[in-house]
Amino acid sequence: MQTGTGPYSTPYYTTNFNPVYGMVTNTNTYTYGEFPDGQDKFIGIKFDISGGTHYGWVRVNLNTNADQITIKDWAYETTPDEPIFTGDDGTIILSPTADTLYVSEAGSGSMDGSSWANALAGSTFTNNINHLNYAMNKCPDATEIWVAKGTYKTSDIGNRDISFTIKNSLKVYGGFAGTETAIEQRTDFGLGGTNETILSGDLSGDDNSNINTNEATRSDNSKHVVIFEDVDNTTHLDGFVITGGNANDASNDGNIGGGIFILTQEQSYCEPVISNCVIHTNTSQNGGGVGTKVNFSGG
Repeated sequence: MQTGTGPYSTPYYTTNFNPVYGMVTNTNTYTYGEFPDGQDKFIGIKFDISGGTHYGWVRVNLNTNADQITIKDWAYETTPDEPIFTGDDGTIILSPTADTLYVSEAGSGSMDGSSWANALAGSTFTNNINHLNYAMNKCPDATEIWVAKGTYKTSDIGNRDISFTIKNSLKVYGGFAGTETAIEQRTDFGLGGTNETILSGDLSGDDNSNINTNEATRSDNSKHVVIFEDVDNTTHLDGFVITGGNANDASNDGNIGGGIFILTQEQSYCEPVISNCVIHTNTSQNGGGVGTKVNFSGG
């Protein structure tokens, strides 16, 4: 990974200027919106080096007068076609090599994910990146992730655009007490159960009982709790309670699938296997629990 830090300031002069921010991924999915004055935002970048496509981010700040942008820092993946998490500057070092990774809320032991005794800390964040989410995408040797009981939030500082994104062919299982040696040993992991394992978009932990996209206590919730994009049926999500998503943003795909958003491209497919999951109290303008979309090349 290549990184850099600023600040680098660039003044500009314009009238009726309405800056926007965007995010680009390796599958050309875009999220965009207005650029609030005086706040940090990320710009996604995509470029070629010697014929290889690279992805990165730039953190910028627009001042309160809306007449100067400061580049604060940046990073990009030096490996072609490798996705990057927004804000990842290489300080997260997760290098487990086991086929099965073990995760608990606080982690334990060496936290290398090799066993329950050394479980990854799934509720820990670095630069607003959840370590469980990071493991789902950046540990290439992992074929299964076992997640112990507890609550795992998509973001820790209120970034509504962050979701648990599960890569192709990965099987993620929840509902463990943290001692099991086989998936079949899980017990009482449903809604309200002793081993309930929650993937939550309720970032502030303040949702009330009014299940509505316009409910004030849900205004800062993640737009989508879980995203599957162009994955096949070797990709599994099993044993979780998925709650607190609020897809109420009319821009682009922000109003589809509060709990789970399933996205595929034209002439492709997306068929994850979702088993033993409870999807509840998610809200959306289109598909509160689960929403799907096919991107056609014609728009």
